[in-house]
Amino acid sequence: MALEIEVTIGSVLLNQNLSAANDFYMLKETPALLSTLSTRKSDKDKQGGHGTEDSLSQYEARILPFKGEIHASSQALRKTMENNLIQAIGLSVAQDFDGDDGYKLLLIADEDGIGKQIYAKVIDPPEFELLDTAAPEMRKFSFVMYSKDPALYAQALNSEDGPESFLTTTLTVQDGDLPTFGDSDLMVIQDTYAATLTATNNGTFGTPPVIVVSGPATDPRVKNTTTGREMDFSNGAGVGLLAGETLTINVANQTIIKTSTLGVETDQSGALTTASDWIFVEPGDNDFTLQDATPADLSGQLLVQWRDAWI
Repeated sequence: MALEIEVTIGSVLLNQNLSAANDFYMLKETPALLSTLSTRKSDKDKQGGHGTEDSLSQYEARILPFKGEIHASSQALRKTMENNLIQAIGLSVAQDFDGDDGYKLLLIADEDGIGKQIYAKVIDPPEFELLDTAAPEMRKFSFVMYSKDPALYAQALNSEDGPESFLTTTLTVQDGDLPTFGDSDLMVIQDTYAATLTATNNGTFGTPPVIVVSGPATDPRVKNTTTGREMDFSNGAGVGLLAGETLTINVANQTIIKTSTLGVETDQSGALTTASDWIFVEPGDNDFTLQDATPADLSGQLLVQWRDAWI
């Protein structure tokens, strides 16, 4: 049997338990549910020439149009199911950016069998229409939700950890069997990283990880050697981590927090050098390294957590 998209919002199950023996919400037009994505860009006219000067483009917020039917065993139960849906996606009477901001967690079972999730809020509240005048226990419904982050993330959280990295030298031979200096053989000396960890994103879109550096470490540098993006914490007074202290980099929230052994948290964003870039886990394998200002002491530890992402 072909898989269909199923969605869970709080206690409301959409497109699940579809049987005449059950009361259920059936989703319709499911291909449109996860495919209404668009991009934005800004152009300016070329002076004295055809065309435009193009800018970088970004994905816009994701719009999720829900359409479906309610099937209940009685008119009263159908009305209860309508109210349950309104409540599950509805806005709080007292919204707060640090609390209930209207966003709901949507758990999605996609057609590929992978559990995905997205946070979204309602922008067009539910509307209900008659499905059949002779069947008051059934109704059509439609509503639209909005997600400021266009990516879909895996429900499963991935995690990899490893020790502090160090540089080592390898010798490779090109165009020959022996490391000679003749015309046909070339010995290449190459610096490589030892003690790397690999984070694999099985999705289709780069995903923002949470990176944790555990001390002792002095002015740590975290690098995704696959993409070349690095975060260096040696600006100003830098960052010093004692044993038991951590530096947590939340790329999605763009926060950098040091936690002491007593649990005291301090913002360390000022220690990030201007040449640094926020690091993402791109689709496929990503090799991460951790280095610091004391290469003779390799006591630091690196942890990378991420969810696979799709666009």
